[in-house]
Formats: sequence, C-alpha cells, structure tokens
Amino acid sequence: MLSSLSWRVDSRAALLTHGGGIRLRGTALAIHPCPMQMQLPITYDSGGTNGERWENIRREPHPSLLPHVAEAYWGYSDIRNEEARSRHLPGGISPFIINIGEPLSHPDPTRPEMLEPGPQGFFAGLHDRYAVTHSRGVSHGVQINFTPIGAYLMAGMSMHELVNTPADAEDIFGVAARDLIEVMHMAPDWETRFNAIDAFIARRLSHAKPASPAVVWAWQMIAESGGQVSVRELAEQIGWSRKHLAAQFREYIGMPPKQIARITRFSRAIDAMERGDERRWTELAMSCGYYDQAHFNRDFREFAGVTPSEYLSLKLADRPGLSDG
Repeated sequence: MLSSLSWRVDSRAALLTHGGGIRLRGTALAIHPCPMQMQLPITYDSGGTNGERWENIRREPHPSLLPHVAEAYWGYSDIRNEEARSRHLPGGISPFIINIGEPLSHPDPTRPEMLEPGPQGFFAGLHDRYAVTHSRGVSHGVQINFTPIGAYLMAGMSMHELVNTPADAEDIFGVAARDLIEVMHMAPDWETRFNAIDAFIARRLSHAKPASPAVVWAWQMIAESGGQVSVRELAEQIGWSRKHLAAQFREYIGMPPKQIARITRFSRAIDAMERGDERRWTELAMSCGYYDQAHFNRDFREFAGVTPSEYLSLKLADRPGLSDG
C-alpha cells in the first residue's frame, strides 16, 4: 500500500539566508562568518602503502539543502604509482565533480581506448549503466551528489538530456561554475570549500523552477519502498496514465519510473554487499525486492557489467572504490 502522504508537496527546500552566514553577490560567491553560521563537523579518512596514498574528506551539506543533496560532500586526494581506471555504478544520484588537480578522463566503456581529458568540472544526470573515470596516477577534487529532483532544480533542463552523459559544468551553470571552480582551487582549507558549495547550491535553488509535485511524490514513494512500489498504483493515485507518468519522469528525473525502481533495488543490493552481508545471493536478492536470483543477476550484468561474484573481485583492497582493470 502507498503512504497516505499527499503528493502535493513543495519541491524546493528552504533556502539559506544572509543570517545563515552565506552571502551571494551577483554570480560570485563570498563566504562571511556570522553568529548564526553552523560549524558542521568535517571527517577525514586516509591510508596508503608503497608510496601510494589516498585521503577522503567529508562534510554534510547545510541542513536546508539536505532534501536535494543526496549525501555528504566528498573531497578526495588519490596518489598512485601508475595510471588508474575506476568503475562507478548507477546509484540513483547525479554527481557534480570539480577537479582540483588534473582533469579526469571519461572513456566510454564500449570504447576504452578513447581517452580525452574531461572538463575541470562536470555535471551528469542519472546513469543506468556503469561509468568509468581514468586518472594519470594523481587525482584531487570534490564531488557533490544530488538527488534526482535536486539535479533537476540545479540544472533547470529536461533531465533525459543528461542521462549517462557528463556535461561541462560551465555549459550547465554558466560563469557561476567557473567562479566555484576557482574557489575550489584557491581556498585555504576544506571548510572554506564546503561553505562555498553551500552558497553555490543555495543560490541556484533560489532561482529554480519547481518540479512537478506529482513526480516528486512518486519518486519519494519509489525511494521509500526500496523500488518495490507498483508503477500502476502510483499512476492511479496521481490520476495519470502510466504513459504520462513515464513522460513526466523523463522530463524531471531522466528515466521512467520502472527503471528508477530497478536502480533503487540494485542500489540496495550494493549497499548490503558493502556492509559485508554474507547471505547467499538468492536470499540477498529476495531481501532487496527481487523476484528471483535470475532478475538479480540480470540487473548486475546490465548496471555493473559483471556478475555479483565478479563485482566483489573489483573492490580495491587498500582503498574505497572499484577497479576497472
């Protein structure tokens, strides 16, 4: 059964104010301390061996942005002795990545020999296949992961145009992206960087055109059910045909609701495996909403390019992430 929550919800979060410690001047960003500014904790994690080193720096977004930012901001530094390719799986989020060091390349998994340098900052829509990044051994940057609705509010465009597609951030956000990238390079510390990201997102949301409340509600129901809600029931609750619901999802989210539900179930399985769930594949599949192991295996091959067992072999032993060979 669906939640009784009304689908007539506001699709925009409350916005940061000058009293919250962040001021916005034209298209430029300026961070000013103020008595009401929140000092959010920053966590650091690091490791490395044999001359290699990695570091992850995380901080939660300002609370007013949480409805549209999927998880903590993630700063990273990765130093390796050789070139590296990393595999990134679909997860129902839209990433915005700013390279503080050398830009990453984004080879097409079907044409791995093509290695063109990527932009200094890029924004991508949802993915329903794995993506690959290539570094020449050293990578520094910051990643912000948006919810599907948050991505629409930030990009202000038909999201199906960005599915499986990393776009230059300046093509999406204009000169404001260039300003933010400059702050990421020039900032003296991570607190300054994260505050600038808060300000950038807040300004973008303040001018955003709201998403369809019906689509927001339907997406929330898919997320809350772990991808197990019936698309037919969603359409009936809203009063739309399934065809119209799918068209609206393509506009505001990028993919039809059935595909979003599949990615949600797949993400639940990946999360369970990351927590060290050691149940048999059949039991894990059933707990994540799959009809049987065959459907579970099908989604793994489609979304990850490997079987569940092969996925485990891709996990890096000395740092977070997946190798792409």
